[in-house]
Amino acid sequence: MFDNLESLSRGLQHLTSLQHLYIDNCPKVNDLPETLLPSLLSLIIKHNCPKLKERCEGRGSHYWPLISHIPCIYI
Repeated sequence: MFDNLESLSRGLQHLTSLQHLYIDNCPKVNDLPETLLPSLLSLIIKHNCPKLKERCEGRGSHYWPLISHIPCIYI
């Protein structure tokens, strides 16, 4: 569990061929690394990620225009 992790953008932005991203138990994470999103085949956001879930869930969410092309999304 990464209780104090707030951002995934720093450090992951160079993984431009990443196909699967699984995020779990990161309560302070608020953003996704946008440079990774075009290559993803699956995005899974599970337990205890309230801030990120809010920004990704549903058509009107902040990240929906950037993640709607991903074939497998589980939030």
